[in-house]
Parts: sequence; structure tokens; C-alpha cells
Amino acid sequence: KQEQLDEINVELNPIITIEHQPDFAVLVPKVKQKIPAKPIFHNLTEKEEWEAEQAKLVNE
Repeated sequence: KQEQLDEINVELNPIITIEHQPDFAVLVPKVKQKIPAKPIFHNLTEKEEWEAEQAKLVNE
């Protein structure tokens, strides 16, 4: 009975080794895109100016 449980466990949770990989993509860390931080605005004018600058950057 323990052998059956071991077989089921191996099927549900396979151990992936380097030999099973077609390439090394799994071992290469993924690069996260940096999300620019949104600044804290002291008034509405600053926010509108910042949004206008961001819109210009996106349109370029």
C-alpha cells in the first residue's frame, strides 16, 4: 500500500531535474519589470503637471 501511495505522490508532485528540461529556461531567473513609483502630490496642480509629463513620455 505504501508503494501505491508513493507512486501517486510522484505523479502528483513530480521532481523536475535538469535531465528532464529541454533547456535551462527554468533555471534562469525572470526579470521583473520595474514599475515606476507614483509620487505623492501636495496639490492638484502638481498632479496634473506630472500626468501631463507622463502622457508626453508615453506618446513619444
